[in-house]
Amino acid sequence: MAKALDGGGPGPVPVWAFDTFATLQSLHLHLARGLVDGGVPPHAEAVAARAADLLRLPCYWLA
Repeated sequence: MAKALDGGGPGPVPVWAFDTFATLQSLHLHLARGLVDGGVPPHAEAVAARAADLLRLPCYWLA
């Protein structure tokens, strides 16, 4: 995943890359914010951190 997202330049984004990015954003949001019932998987913090690392590859300015 990292190899596929790293080093992209300006211009049109392939559909698979857009879909992957949107999925990673959703995954990160759900793991970072939790669920309505308050539960999160025990590995949520580690997976959210890795998703954020991947999201930063094409968007280096993300905190």
